[in-house]
Amino acid sequence: MQTPDPRPRLAPHNADIGYLLNRVTRRLRLRLADALADTGLTPQQAAVLLALARSDAGRLTPSAIAIAIDADQATASGLLERLSRDGWLESGPNPSDRRSRLITLTPAAEEAVPRVLAAADAVTAEATASLTAEEVSTLTALLSRLAVPGEPTASARAEAAR
Repeated sequence: MQTPDPRPRLAPHNADIGYLLNRVTRRLRLRLADALADTGLTPQQAAVLLALARSDAGRLTPSAIAIAIDADQATASGLLERLSRDGWLESGPNPSDRRSRLITLTPAAEEAVPRVLAAADAVTAEATASLTAEEVSTLTALLSRLAVPGEPTASARAEAAR
């Protein structure tokens, strides 16, 4: 008689939502990096430009940018520093808070935004080409509910607790 295997039965990877989301995210990020290559921007840098372009006033504080791109303060600071150094961003005083700065796009960045959007749209279209319009709509709605915009990540909560 054979002894039963004491290890728990694991579902195959294709049934693991976290695994699948991670895999899709990785593939989309790699495709987006390729699509952005001619701009000189990384996907995270492009996300900063888009966050600023989508903001109501066209300017945001570094903290608001970190929240918009779902990054911790250290990551966002590094991105802002590199983007400023490379001529994509400008920084000025915040009239409503002297301790804070407001970040804006340079003319070069404003000119690049349509190319960044086109690259992102092309990657999305390629990734969803095998889905119907209804499936894309459903997927978008479900992922939006899972993403919960503005909800702090574990690293952001840990940083705030310091």
